[in-house]
Amino acid sequence: MWAEGHVSALVILAALLHASWNAMLKRSEDALVTMGVVMTTGVAMGALAIPFLPPLPAACWVYLALSVLLHLAYQLILVQAYRIADLSQVFPIFRGIPPVLVASFSGLVAGELLAPTQVLGVAAISLGIGSLALHRGLPRGQDRLALAWALGTAVAITAYTFADGLGVRLSGNALTYAAWLFFFNGIPYALFAWWRRRAALWPVLGRVWPQGLGAGVVAIGGFTIVLWAFARAPLAPVAALRETSVIFAALIGTLLLREPFGRLRLVAAVLVVLGIVLLHLGR
Repeated sequence: MWAEGHVSALVILAALLHASWNAMLKRSEDALVTMGVVMTTGVAMGALAIPFLPPLPAACWVYLALSVLLHLAYQLILVQAYRIADLSQVFPIFRGIPPVLVASFSGLVAGELLAPTQVLGVAAISLGIGSLALHRGLPRGQDRLALAWALGTAVAITAYTFADGLGVRLSGNALTYAAWLFFFNGIPYALFAWWRRRAALWPVLGRVWPQGLGAGVVAIGGFTIVLWAFARAPLAPVAALRETSVIFAALIGTLLLREPFGRLRLVAAVLVVLGIVLLHLGR
């Protein structure tokens, strides 16, 4: 049994939280400054929590350091991908591919082998998510360069998934690992954001900080759930369920941002639901 029902339900909740804070970021006046507030919120909450939590075991520090570096690489590659492509083009790619990569390498890296039904479930979820990138047809020209950056982002996500999964298991306490991760992970991006907007930072910050603070709390809550699940369940199914946030993002876009849902999103949603069912049949 890969996870009890409450674990998978909480991971799906984390996916909803992930989609929610991304929608808040999308609607913000200045995404860079708002994201800086999100990351600063993580630093502050981590610093407040660390004194009240058990110490992080020495064996975890190498995974934590690796995770921070991989998260930074992910953020930098992601920015480059967004510079040359639309969100709707690259987001499904770098969110749909990692579950397949995690499933492919989890036996080698984490000693976890999936049942055939679970493999089909992960594949269905990834196919459903990745299909959303085909709304403009097959990639060509500049789209191929965007695809390359999106694939690089997917590799970074896969790598930090393994680092966090193995690190949180060694920690013995998911909250301890999460607090240290949020503390260290937020510092580089926050400093970068403040530096980039230094000329007009304070007026913009005065307008966006409530939205950034709310998004930060939601983001921290969602990823803490994922780390907690990594400590209790195989990595590939958890990673696949977390990426259902793409479907929640599509629903939020339709219901709140008045974006069309369309047939492609409907097909993607059906594939994702089918994948979730297959994951549970393979428990």
